[in-house]
Amino acid sequence: MCDRCGAKEGVAVDENGKDLPAVKKPREVREVPDGEDDEDAVDIDLEDPEVEQAATKIQAAFRGHRARKHQEEDKEDKADTMQPAAEAEPSKEQLMADFDPNDKELCHAATKIQASFRGHVARKTVGKTDEELSKEMAKLETEAKEAKDRAAKELEDELADIDLTDPDLHKAATKIQASFRGHKVRKEDAPADQ
Repeated sequence: MCDRCGAKEGVAVDENGKDLPAVKKPREVREVPDGEDDEDAVDIDLEDPEVEQAATKIQAAFRGHRARKHQEEDKEDKADTMQPAAEAEPSKEQLMADFDPNDKELCHAATKIQASFRGHVARKTVGKTDEELSKEMAKLETEAKEAKDRAAKELEDELADIDLTDPDLHKAATKIQASFRGHKVRKEDAPADQ
């Protein structure tokens, strides 16, 4: 029994640890010079199905070994590249804990960053052609018109739900009108007092 992997001696196992069918073990092969006939030489029949199966199993085991080795190396490479990135970027909570709104130097730096970004956006906008700007304006106007139409529709729906015969509504309207009239009179009288 192998101390390292636990395999039985003389028994072949596949990559899952299952015993493979026994294959006849050839005798030692040595090179025979041309013209010599060596009765100890082993003649391996390459067409023998058992030999083909054994070769296939050996090749499969080696391919599995190689694939696992490459996979392990890839994992190590990914772990090496990912670890510094995780250490370099602090979390949002850490940043918020480190932020002091009373720190003048920090506020000055933030202002500089904001100003440079605004400059970047302005330069980007200046670089656009008149045609691009007119397309953007048309798009913005269309969006504004759609928003205005939606707001008008919502207001219309809300007004449709109001009961104009409600006595409380009349009282509220009267109070609003009276307070506005008082405000208007006080505003007109204010310049005369000064």
